[in-house]
Amino acid sequence: MCKEEAPSLSANEIANFLGGQAENADGVHVSSVMNAEDATESHAAFFTSDKLAELESCSAGLVLVEREADVQGRACVRVENPSLAAALLQQHFYPRRQAVPGIHETAVIHEEAFVHSGSEVGPWCIVQSGATIGKGSILSSGVTIGEDSEVGENCHLYERVTLYPEVSLGSDCVVHAGTIIGVDGFGFVWSGEAHEPMPQTGTVEIGPGCVIGANCAIDRATFGVTRIGRGCIIDNLVQVGHNCQLGDFVILCGQAGLAGSSILEDGAVMGGQAGAGGHITIGAGAQVGGGAKVFSNIAPGAKVAGNPAIDYMKHMRAAARRRRGE
Repeated sequence: MCKEEAPSLSANEIANFLGGQAENADGVHVSSVMNAEDATESHAAFFTSDKLAELESCSAGLVLVEREADVQGRACVRVENPSLAAALLQQHFYPRRQAVPGIHETAVIHEEAFVHSGSEVGPWCIVQSGATIGKGSILSSGVTIGEDSEVGENCHLYERVTLYPEVSLGSDCVVHAGTIIGVDGFGFVWSGEAHEPMPQTGTVEIGPGCVIGANCAIDRATFGVTRIGRGCIIDNLVQVGHNCQLGDFVILCGQAGLAGSSILEDGAVMGGQAGAGGHITIGAGAQVGGGAKVFSNIAPGAKVAGNPAIDYMKHMRAAARRRRGE
């Protein structure tokens, strides 16, 4: 992501924007947020209470800190949550690109497809029969939208994203390059002589506000719907199997994998390279550690790790015993 010129803001403007309070900051202007180690006078940096010891060595022109933090006279904006404030401020400095309405001359749009006049369709895109593209959405180069699929408003599909037929993508979603949604699930039955395919006749429905990373694969349902709720975050190289059901605000970190019919309730988190064995439920707010393998149901709010996944503290005690050679 880049921009031609950073629109600087004064500390008071930042405080108003964030609902915070500026101190010691007359005349201070910054043009972006930066990590504490690399920040200069033109940057804002953020510090949670456990990182305040690093404040002295930081060269940022402005710091975002908690309400009661001791800033030793530094120019600051006091907020409830410095990390959240930094994210919101950086969104202001680096907003999502808006659609430039139009269809590139190399794009192929079926006569029975609907592309809103306010959307942007880039080079070599294909929009097939019955597909719809909502207002303000961007299809970057090489995107393919299958028959009867739907892209909601204000989405951005990056290069080479493919939606198979009958996929529904909610509004305000971002899908990064190379991801495929609606591919056939892994459904085969052994006949005694060959693996006979079970036709995958279901669909995929993705709720609004989801962000899906690069080179992911989300399988269509064997029957019915593979469903991903609103506001989910799916990192790069993630596999979501057929008939999986994800609630709202689920997080799947890089290289996580869900076998078919896995259920992740609202707010569940799976760490990098974690896997679910299928036909299991990971409860609301549960956290599955990186590399863990889940073969049975996980209670809401639980924290698990290991292979097979067990209670996180039990896993850590077991790891400590192994290190001691017990």
